[in-house]
Amino acid sequence: MSHEEELRGELRAAVAAQPRGVVVDLTECEFIDSSGVRALLLSREAQHSEEGSERLAVAASSEQILRILSVMGIDRVIPIQPTVEEAAAALTG
Repeated sequence: MSHEEELRGELRAAVAAQPRGVVVDLTECEFIDSSGVRALLLSREAQHSEEGSERLAVAASSEQILRILSVMGIDRVIPIQPTVEEAAAALTG
């Protein structure tokens, strides 16, 4: 079962509550499907600030996760770093 809507709601609330932005920690994730990717993209679209600063970043170190995010083009629109600390540093604004 997909929890995409629940995830999108949580991401929207987190980004709204954190002016500096949110890091989605996928460092212990082994797989992400299209609904998870869609939730990331829709949350990014909804929360992207008018000034162009990033408010959503991803921490991912698994080769499989990185490959999925790269093939789907996520790495071109959401900062993806190997650690939570580096992803947090990628947030601007």
